[in-house]
Amino acid sequence: MLRNHITTAIISTFLAIAAACSSGDRFEIDCEISGLDTGKVDMIYFNGHLNAVTAHASDSRVKLTGNTEIPALVDVWDSKGQLLFSLIAVNGDRLKVKMELANPSSAVIEGNEESELLSRFRTDNSDLIAAGPSAELNSAVEKFIMANLTSRAATAALMTLYDLNADPVKADSLLNRLDATARNLSSIRDFSRTLAVASASVAYDEVRPITFHVSTDSTVEFIPYRHKYSLLAVTTHPADTSSARIMRALRSDFSDKKLNIVETSVIADSARWRASISSDTATWSQTWLPGGLGNPTLSLLAIPAAPYFIAVDSTGKQIYRGFSPAEADSIIRSRIK
Repeated sequence: MLRNHITTAIISTFLAIAAACSSGDRFEIDCEISGLDTGKVDMIYFNGHLNAVTAHASDSRVKLTGNTEIPALVDVWDSKGQLLFSLIAVNGDRLKVKMELANPSSAVIEGNEESELLSRFRTDNSDLIAAGPSAELNSAVEKFIMANLTSRAATAALMTLYDLNADPVKADSLLNRLDATARNLSSIRDFSRTLAVASASVAYDEVRPITFHVSTDSTVEFIPYRHKYSLLAVTTHPADTSSARIMRALRSDFSDKKLNIVETSVIADSARWRASISSDTATWSQTWLPGGLGNPTLSLLAIPAAPYFIAVDSTGKQIYRGFSPAEADSIIRSRIK
């Protein structure tokens, strides 16, 4: 009898160890998203390579799994390109998210302290975040960072919510104030490179030729010297109504020789991008880049957020960069003869 008990105990211990080992090679996120029903979500994270994981819900519940040995910033999006939540995860983490699909600021995240801290900050500042880049949001992020210098949540807030274009020098200063542990995120290298570029004002230098790969055998080129002027529009979806109206008018009023227009989307995945433009009536080139704003092509331009517009002359000199398509339109029209 004693031998049986010992044998049972050994087997139970072995199974527990095996389960722990097998679950330690991934992270898991259990999501309960009211209103999602059987819809799908996309999880995007970087562990040295860009990873995109698509999962379909059942009764508004969905489990997401990933693999990263270094803590990673994880973004989860719905099928319409709405960011549902962001968190920090590493292999071995078991996280839970409960939220309403129509209200991302309702997200309650449990599982590790840093994700919970980041989620509370995003919820507390949801109105500022929804309004877009601003001095007020930068100030809120700065205060959050200074209060949490040892937390990766502070690094994630700096990377995703601070307007680098407004004050890259301050952003660089904030990054350097963070503890080394706080900066241990898988995507920090690309962010540091982008920040260094922005701080050095290289982002404002001449824009060199860019080749966008639309498919395996199709490309779109953004080559300033081939046109009098060029406009690069970086969007999260096909251009919003206002931006699309402005670009359609520009395309109608000026030939391609006078004005080249290229729109590139930082939407999460290529399949969703293709579906989103399938019925679009755009009269300009539409492209997609993997990795979003972290893609090296865009990071060298230090684009802080999308939508964003860069207008250049035939030498590649930037005559406008910013968030307003109307301002880009006005400057282009004042230059073209």
